[in-house]
Formats: sequence, C-alpha cells, structure tokens
Amino acid sequence: MRTYRVKRNFIFGFLFLAGVLFTVNEAVKYYFVPQGSPVLVEKIYTVTPTVVRLDQATEVTSTPVDEILTSEVKVLVDNYVLDSKVDLSSGVPIQMVVNLPNGKQLPSSWASPYSNTTAPSQDFFDPHKGTTYIYNTSDFEEGYGSVLVLLGHSASIGGKDLFAANLEYFLRIKEIGVSQYTEQETVDLFYSQIIGSIITMCQDGDKTPLYPATMDTTCIGKEVVLQVVGGEVILDEEVWGFEQHVNDLHHWLVYKHPTSGFDQITEDNGFLYVFCLGRLADQKNNGLDRFSQNRVVLVLKVIP
Repeated sequence: MRTYRVKRNFIFGFLFLAGVLFTVNEAVKYYFVPQGSPVLVEKIYTVTPTVVRLDQATEVTSTPVDEILTSEVKVLVDNYVLDSKVDLSSGVPIQMVVNLPNGKQLPSSWASPYSNTTAPSQDFFDPHKGTTYIYNTSDFEEGYGSVLVLLGHSASIGGKDLFAANLEYFLRIKEIGVSQYTEQETVDLFYSQIIGSIITMCQDGDKTPLYPATMDTTCIGKEVVLQVVGGEVILDEEVWGFEQHVNDLHHWLVYKHPTSGFDQITEDNGFLYVFCLGRLADQKNNGLDRFSQNRVVLVLKVIP
C-alpha cells in the first residue's frame, strides 16, 4: 500500500462548535416493476432535528507552532482493488447499485469481474458468461496517468439481464414496449440523474454470475462507495473514434470532452465504467447492432 506523508504547521485557536445533528429514521418502500424494466427501489426518509446547546460545544486547545503533523493519504485503487476491499479482477461476483437523486435505486445483476491476466478462458467476456472485464490504459501523457477501465455488458440474453442492463434501460426506455428516448432526452437524463449520484458496489462470493437484480440491495459481502464525478453519452457518430482509443481511452476522453469530468480521477482514486447503449428513438440504423449503437462512460471516484 502506497502512502504519502504531508507535513504542515497549524496554529489552532479556541473554537466553539454548535450545530444540528440529525437522526434519520429510514423506512423502505418497495414496489413491483414489470419484467424488462429497471428494478427501482424507493427510499423514504423522515428527519428529526436534535439541537446542541452552545455551552455544550467542544473546546479545542491550541497546537504549538513547532509541532509537525503527519497524515496518510490512502491509495484507494491499487492493482484492481478498490479501497482494499473489492477486487475487480478476482472473479468473485459484484453488483452495482445506482442511487438516484429521487431516492430510488437501480441495482445491476451480478457479474464475475476479470482482467486479462485472471481470465479463465479466451472467451471469458462472452455475454452469456455473466462477466465484466477490467484493464489498465497505457496513457501516461499530460499528467493524467494510467487509469482502470471497467467494461460491462448491457441488454439481456436468454431472459437474463446482463450487468449494465438495468442502467441502460433507464437511459434508453421511456415507456416499456411503447417508446424510447431521443438523443437529447437521454443526454439530459444522464446529466440530471446519473452525474453526481452515489453508487455502492458489493462483492459477494455466495452470488453467481447473472444472478438477477432484486429489490433487496443489502450487501452481505465487501462494499465500497463510489461517486459519479463525470461522464458522457458517446452517441453513434462518435463511436468509431471511441473504439480506436482502447489503450489511451482516458487521455482521448479528456481531450475530446474537456468539461465532462474525465480529469477528476487518477490511477489512485477511481476508474472509468463503460457499457453499450442501444439505438435511440431518433437514430437511424447505421449498420451496428441496435443494442450497441452508442456508448456510456461513467467517471467513478472511490469514496473512503
């Protein structure tokens, strides 16, 4: 584990702290969603304020000028391992749960994560196998460094949703069996609902690949917290260029989309998550499979 030590001098005066603490009573309400649509979990919160009196505030004593304080900055991503907990190359099944701003959740199905060095076979990333694939870019230019890229399959096979299916449905389908979003509607939805959201990732050896998403998102295994600090919907006219930059994907995205937050992560604190997005309502058939006409990239930062 790499650490960085920072030495700083501080002079602290006397501080009086007063605030409001909140105790949160959480009630969870679940409801049924038709098959093939995103599984949504709605959470309802009631908040009761507890007032802290000023005379109960904590007094902080001053620190001598010559005292040297050291603190450790934790490396949150280390060789495919997130926060020393979730290993994205181990083959032990993972699930991602996107927490939307309205309190609902988008849980993924379960998938076994592998890298090219841990893959059990050459066809390990076949959609039927229920896997994800992670690799490290070879980008060392302009100070952005190498960054991990996690690839997940969307859509469904044999009636089973793949790892990114639920999130893809949310961004593409306006009404099940009736209509889909346009390009602009999908982009607007992505920025208003996905960017800034919190994602929890659970790794549980008792689950199996393609185990379906359920309305119970409690993590029994190891869990890490991620935040979507940036990202982009790569529409079909840009997909060809996107596919030409597998090894230097992070650098290319920073260059092509400089305001989309791709510069917010490094190899030590986050990774990119990429999946396919199907054909949208106002898109024509461009010769690609309709399930892979577009791409979505999330910039995920590990929250310790």
